[in-house]
Amino acid sequence: MSKKLQRTIYEIERGPWSSGIVRDKHMSRLDGVTATKGWKKRFLEGCIRRVLPLALRKVAADLVDAAGLDCAADRCEKEGTREAARYAARLAALVDDNHVTHITGAAHSAADAAADAIHTAAYVHVPAYAARAADTNEPLVVGVQVLLDALAAQPPAQPLPQAPIAIGDVVQLNSGGPFMSVTGVHGGCARVCVCWFDTRHKVHEAEILTTSLVKCAARGDAL
Repeated sequence: MSKKLQRTIYEIERGPWSSGIVRDKHMSRLDGVTATKGWKKRFLEGCIRRVLPLALRKVAADLVDAAGLDCAADRCEKEGTREAARYAARLAALVDDNHVTHITGAAHSAADAAADAIHTAAYVHVPAYAARAADTNEPLVVGVQVLLDALAAQPPAQPLPQAPIAIGDVVQLNSGGPFMSVTGVHGGCARVCVCWFDTRHKVHEAEILTTSLVKCAARGDAL
């Protein structure tokens, strides 16, 4: 397990859980997890979209003058960005309430981490700050799920390289266009000669770089 992932789990675990039983029940879901590429960025965005709004709305519900915290929650949920977290922090700072100190800390931590998600460890504090602000386990529980989701996400698979283009293959430009038959290969397959018919059944010929082409099945479907 990477040190950054270990630190994140530790900070969620030491958050203000209502009891050790509740904590152990949810933290056990993280047993055996491993880091995946880009997990910190996904975790941070998930915290802004899903954890911060919980705390913002809970605090807003308990205040007579919420100073637009509901609007800040909506923006965080919709955007998941550093700017949305900064906006929430600015509005929370206008409210005179002890719980708002924690929500301001959560929003600032999220915004600071979003500014440099790779090198800043501020993201690890967001669920615990949010839980203190909301005075409930829910931000911590959601934080566990957000972390699981972030670790489960995988980068998109890279397409398999296509086989070299050969004489007789049917090809098409990457940008689309008519289907063409390969009639010659030159420069170690760097360029190919192709021919095709236009809508008037007139034959055309050209020499094209293979990097501009995609192979197609004989019936005209890209492979």
